Amino acid sequence: MSQVTGATQAAQISDISKVSERNPQLALAMLMMDIAKLNKENATGMISDIEKQQGQKREWSDALNAAREAKSNGLHGSATQADYQNIIDAGKKYQERGWAAHDELDKFYKDRGMTPGQWGSVDAAKKQWGVAIGQMENMKNVNAFCDKIGVSMPQSSDKEKNAQEWDKVIAQFQTKLDTIGSDIQTQMVKMQDMMGQFNSMMQGANSAISQANQVLQAVAKN
Repeated sequence: MSQVTGATQAAQISDISKVSERNPQLALAMLMMDIAKLNKENATGMISDIEKQQGQKREWSDALNAAREAKSNGLHGSATQADYQNIIDAGKKYQERGWAAHDELDKFYKDRGMTPGQWGSVDAAKKQWGVAIGQMENMKNVNAFCDKIGVSMPQSSDKEKNAQEWDKVIAQFQTKLDTIGSDIQTQMVKMQDMMGQFNSMMQGANSAISQANQVLQAVAKN
């Protein structure tokens, strides 16, 4: 957002002061237009902030949906973002070839409640990989957002306890989402107020200019 420097402000005030000696109404119009310009600049800056917050809201909403899906699948455990991605990439390579997971890869998925490609038909293995990779990508996404707010990933494989752990994560995500939504609403109200002030000042300036013209015409006639 652009800012008016002290020197610029002083020059504007000086200009308005000089004009006010000759035509107070015109000076008032100049002041109102300066105020209108400032409100418009502030409102424009807020639009950029609101757009960023809306992007964050979409990201948290996606993470919340991923957490709900992970809960419904009874997933659990955690890993670093790098480990998640390595396992996902490895899974995609095995899926492409229709291979069953080797022991280490199989364990990584199963330790988190997922079933990667198993021995059997190639088509069946590819379908199993597709489901497991999608679940792992969800967990990677959820884990990243848990890290952002310092929340632990569910660890229990027990169905009831796992659901309770996911409920805590989901509640935290929902709170974060609600907070962002509330901030957006507050910013939008402020922006609308600024634009209202802009319109009001511009209307006032136009009115003052009209009055100034009337004064000049009256002086000219005399």
